Amino acid sequence: MNKKAVFLDFQSLAPEDLNLTSLWGLPDISWQCHDFSAAHETAARIGDAQIVLTNKVVLDEQLLRQNPQIELIIILATGTNNVDLAVADELGISVCNIVAYST
Repeated sequence: MNKKAVFLDFQSLAPEDLNLTSLWGLPDISWQCHDFSAAHETAARIGDAQIVLTNKVVLDEQLLRQNPQIELIIILATGTNNVDLAVADELGISVCNIVAYST
């Protein structure tokens, strides 16, 4: 079964400095990239995604509860303050961040 993965704020990563070839080549994942996502765009963009990648975009309680299909949130930073971790845990959504980002 294909899973949909959505980058919400791809340009915030300085992607020209990254080699993401391995990521794009993961089997059974279809990718959708948005350079940036305003708060009013986020719900529509994650509406059918199982995997959500975010750097700065906030995923609050309301968004998480409205999207039970989300299985994994990857925070592309060291912090976790932009995701409601308690609600994600309650809903069984795995959340990970980039612990060693600056090393």
